[in-house]
Amino acid sequence: MVAELMTRLRRSGAPQCSAFTLIEMVVVIGIMALMVGIAIPVVGASLRATEASETKNTMKALAEGIENFYQDTDIFPTVLEELVTTKKKVTGWSGPYVNEGFSGSKDNIYYDAWQNLFQYQATTSTATVRSWGPNRKEEKGGGDDIDFVVDVTSLLRSKNQKLLDEVNAAIQAYNSTLRTTSLPVLEDTGKIKKSKSGIWHTHHHIYKGKWTAITHRHKLKDVHSIKDLYDKKKEKDVADEPSVLDIPLLSPWSYTLVLLELRSLLDNHDKRYDKDAWGNAFITGPDPVQYVTSKDQN
Repeated sequence: MVAELMTRLRRSGAPQCSAFTLIEMVVVIGIMALMVGIAIPVVGASLRATEASETKNTMKALAEGIENFYQDTDIFPTVLEELVTTKKKVTGWSGPYVNEGFSGSKDNIYYDAWQNLFQYQATTSTATVRSWGPNRKEEKGGGDDIDFVVDVTSLLRSKNQKLLDEVNAAIQAYNSTLRTTSLPVLEDTGKIKKSKSGIWHTHHHIYKGKWTAITHRHKLKDVHSIKDLYDKKKEKDVADEPSVLDIPLLSPWSYTLVLLELRSLLDNHDKRYDKDAWGNAFITGPDPVQYVTSKDQN
């Protein structure tokens, strides 16, 4: 373009000389400045697009690692570094879940293309990895911030359904084989009172460090403590605690859970049945209990 302009200037009758005239120099410099002005934004935009693409790829790798971490452990990592190594014991951890990256302090997978440390936070069902973007400023997800969200709601529902299936299978086994509605008349031992009404049932409780069972009958609405089963004058060391009944399985869930554990129908040593996948107690149905449900905390 510049050469063509020079040729036209010469053909237009401008004096011939062996060097550029001042006008020609000004024109050429102006054209070059215009071309540079056009090129710089294009190159800058291309560079930003490349940096954004690199950052998103890194975030995607982190997100995949977070989801795999959750699948193995049923929890989110507390910090991104736990995807590579963890100092505390995390049940099920089988990482590393991502490649840690390069050796440079700010040239690894925990930093975006603009040399900012990725921000990370997790809730019950989602985890968010955030880059502050090209302007390197915190904008709470707005502006040019880049977010990558890991949503494990479907995994939580699957996990919760598995817990519900196991719990309800245990309840069904209890109701079909162990639930007692009547017992033969027992001789008076002096520790329990005879009753002409009510339902026979067994109280399982810890007495002097061992599981103990006492069977008697009364209306189930008449709730009493363990101390009521003993001679208060002679048995001063009996704890004033509620007992566990063979009948019925009632709310709260902790009541039913203790009884199912006592009957070896659920193994809750790791506390997996204490709460549902969203951290709430299971919901027991009315007596006779045939099911346990939970509220989907989406």
